[in-house]
Amino acid sequence: MPCNHRAMGDGMPEPLLAFDRTLVMDSLALTGMVLCDLADEAAGRPCSELLPSLSALYERLVALRASQPEARVLIITELLDQQSSLQEGIAMLDALQGLCQGGRCRVMVCTAQTDPLLLKAVVNRSPSVVVLRQESLGVLRQALRMAGGAWPDTVMSPAVTEGLMLTREVNLTPHELECLVTQADGLGLKTSAKVMNISYRTVAAYRQNLSKRLDQGRQM
Repeated sequence: MPCNHRAMGDGMPEPLLAFDRTLVMDSLALTGMVLCDLADEAAGRPCSELLPSLSALYERLVALRASQPEARVLIITELLDQQSSLQEGIAMLDALQGLCQGGRCRVMVCTAQTDPLLLKAVVNRSPSVVVLRQESLGVLRQALRMAGGAWPDTVMSPAVTEGLMLTREVNLTPHELECLVTQADGLGLKTSAKVMNISYRTVAAYRQNLSKRLDQGRQM
């Protein structure tokens, strides 16, 4: 599912949405605590909650939407935890987006993932903001501000923007990107076929195409 995206600072309007609650999930507790502090700082009051896993984050959002349907919620999430693969983390973005319909909920991905093509797979899921967790505090603060904006595009941090520029000569379909994610998770052909709900032969063809296109991209 390709999407539009833009870099931070590209003629963006002032953010319009102030959040009542911020839910944070990061596999590193210290990073999660820093993100909670930054979210509280941006809100001017304590409003954040640190969750230990992607499943706990999803369950908490479901409960919050049921008990406070009008609450404005910011979700800050990594794509991996100790139990979940990258493929499951990216699939979780789709599930979170389903709960965020109506514009009162935004998703900010703060990830340690730096591979440009895998970042492209993340951006294609249309979160509100994508930023690398190793970027400066200034960038993270700006990302929090941008999460409240009214624009429909995914906002990308400087490092994410630079990474995606490296993929311009490598044209992969959404299914090939999904296959690349399962490959990054170390899944074999049979398991990838099951996860993607396609045939073994189709996954094998995707893997072959990936090898050819990535080799072509390296030669450019």
